[in-house]
Amino acid sequence: MLRRLTYSVSVEVLKGAYFGLVHSHLSYGTLLWGNASRVDCLFKLQKRAIRVLEVKKYNESCRALFRELEIMTLTLMFIYLHALKQKLNNIKDFRGSLHSYNIRNKSDINLPFRILTKSQQSPSYMSVKIFNKIPEEIKKLSLNNFKRKLNVFLITKSYYTIEEFLIRTDLFKTLKLTNVKLIIILLFV
Repeated sequence: MLRRLTYSVSVEVLKGAYFGLVHSHLSYGTLLWGNASRVDCLFKLQKRAIRVLEVKKYNESCRALFRELEIMTLTLMFIYLHALKQKLNNIKDFRGSLHSYNIRNKSDINLPFRILTKSQQSPSYMSVKIFNKIPEEIKKLSLNNFKRKLNVFLITKSYYTIEEFLIRTDLFKTLKLTNVKLIIILLFV
């Protein structure tokens, strides 16, 4: 259907068709099955639809296309919904609430202790893990601003896997702390 429309309508109309035909089906139940082992097949179909929208070859990378069209990958939908779930839960069990002194990552939610790897893949555990990886300045925002800023943050990064999100956000935080330390050192030298 999208391929037939490609040459006869504008990109904005195609984008609307994409949201009606593809995105709506992908977003249904993403909270539950978004971390499943066979989700890569759906992601490949999503990339195929994006290539059709932009009239690209079958083997071209879609990362820039997702950013250009401002469309979330399937993984980003999963991350966004879980982060939003945690923000709406309004949990008060933060790491900083356990101590009277300042600690690093004080606005992170305490992860429940899980022995089995299978239970660490559960939606409740993944929600907390994902929320903890979101930058501090986004976590502190009101709900509407949180949604908007998180959407922009995720689309500009366009992660393909949850592992990539978890690793790169750690690197981002580390680099940010390292840059602050370097600036402080340079000021005092």
